[in-house]
Amino acid sequence: MNHFSSDYVKKEIDKIDVPEEKLNIAIQNALECSIKSSFKKKLIYYSCAAGVLISLFIGSTFISPAMATIASKVPYLSQFFESKPITEIIHEELLDKGYSIQGIGMVVKRKTISVTIEGSEKYYKDVKNEVEKKVEELLKSRGYDAFKVEVVRYIYEPVQISEEQKKEEELMNQIFNELKKQNYNVLTVGILERPKRLEVDVPNTEERIEEIKLIISDILENRGEDSMRIKINQIDLEKRDRDSRWAQITSIVGNGLLSKKEFKVTGIAYSVFPEPELNIKTSIKSSDSNAKEQAEKLEKLVEEFLKSKEAEDLIKNDSYIINVLSKDKKKIN
Repeated sequence: MNHFSSDYVKKEIDKIDVPEEKLNIAIQNALECSIKSSFKKKLIYYSCAAGVLISLFIGSTFISPAMATIASKVPYLSQFFESKPITEIIHEELLDKGYSIQGIGMVVKRKTISVTIEGSEKYYKDVKNEVEKKVEELLKSRGYDAFKVEVVRYIYEPVQISEEQKKEEELMNQIFNELKKQNYNVLTVGILERPKRLEVDVPNTEERIEEIKLIISDILENRGEDSMRIKINQIDLEKRDRDSRWAQITSIVGNGLLSKKEFKVTGIAYSVFPEPELNIKTSIKSSDSNAKEQAEKLEKLVEEFLKSKEAEDLIKNDSYIINVLSKDKKKIN
């Protein structure tokens, strides 16, 4: 089985007290099978179900007449129905101009588009200002007035993979492949620290939990890792699908609202349990005389989007709540 590395980002804004809160800047390419490794958790992902993984944008020809009405009120919003995110558009534009670009990032909390230039110190100094100017012009042309631009130089730092990490990767692959070979429905295999344990995610329809544990125990014993704890997590796929749908909705709404100064939006989050909830964090003070008016305008704008045909396809039959939060985290709508 071939595995491909998935590349996604979750930028954490200030925490809001909401159950199972998810942040809107969650970008993940749709893959059939993938491996993810990190310091805290190493996972092997397996997913061939469409819609399980998070995608930021919906499609290039996805604007209905209702959506056009909203876009006329907020012109830049139509960008979020294009096939490419703004960071990719910037990246392609700079490459077309001949610049050596290592990557483009969006830092939500600092409202910053970060451009990383690859090359010598001299090259970086020669092009830094003109790259910054070109990105600012591109953002302005698309109505992004809330983001500043920073240009930094890429300095290569080789990642050292320890022997222990290599062994863990081999172990995860072995367990994952063996379970799939024996036709068990496995979603992920991961190794977590403190305490060190091996976790396997399976659908909640998979009932052969003890058999799975026995297979894993045999592999661990043969590798001299029999002291490692085993935990099997049964995952509600319906809830995961809902989570994926609302991640897409939140990404579109969040990127639109965060990009415009007039909305005073500093972050957006969502939760799906017990029911979907959008939490829009603003810099509005709850004591402001027009705080409620500003919050209700934001709520109306989001509601119009959520009731559009495109959004309804993602929402399905979910009921939902929209909360607009003040700077001091009070609900003001």
